[in-house]
Amino acid sequence: MAIGIKRPPIFKIFCTQLAVSALISAFYYWLSGGVAAYSALLGGLVFIIPQLYFGIKAFMFSGARVIDKIVVNFYKGESSKIIIIVIGFALIFTFIRPIDFFALYSSFITLLIVNCFSVFIK
Repeated sequence: MAIGIKRPPIFKIFCTQLAVSALISAFYYWLSGGVAAYSALLGGLVFIIPQLYFGIKAFMFSGARVIDKIVVNFYKGESSKIIIIVIGFALIFTFIRPIDFFALYSSFITLLIVNCFSVFIK
């Protein structure tokens, strides 16, 4: 009997990150108002959307017979994720006024830290 590596629960991780982003945004709304709240939400989305894309792309294939496709998709997913993050920040800096940079970056960094603990989501 072959035992395969289980795929991570990508959509559970996505929903958890989305909930954390909403909580951070609500905290900033309570603390500083609407500009900080939507800035925090945008910072979260700039992290979450590329991360979801990477998760789907990287775990599209499974099994030893398609290891070459797995490796290629992993690198494509990671490089695309970085490009999407850069584009997301560029769009925010170009089109969103006013913006609370502290809320934007702190939300992004908090979700980056939360992502380190996503291995514990089952």
